[in-house]
Amino acid sequence: MKKILYFILLALIFSGCDDFLNYDPLTDKTSANFPGTSEEVLQMMAGIYTTMTNEHQLTDMSYLFVCEVASDEKLGGGGVNDVKAQAYEAFMYSDPDMLNHNWETTYEGIHRAN
Repeated sequence: MKKILYFILLALIFSGCDDFLNYDPLTDKTSANFPGTSEEVLQMMAGIYTTMTNEHQLTDMSYLFVCEVASDEKLGGGGVNDVKAQAYEAFMYSDPDMLNHNWETTYEGIHRAN
């Protein structure tokens, strides 16, 4: 009798509550519920453009500036405050993470666009 009771209890545990784990997100934006309106599309585009256009404000130097300083189009500067620009121009990256913030910001914008 005890074995039957344990078997029934075990069967109830494994057979119930399937729908309990499935829920509709009410506050989170997912690909299923966002964008739903034209206003949400504008919000999404604003988030993408904000990340991509404010890159020069979030980093020490913008990606395009760093590329031009590394070429012969620009000079790295001559002041005491231009240490990073001079390092970019001379290809002397003393800090291995000097350009990481530029790439992280760019890829965040690409991630938002996808």
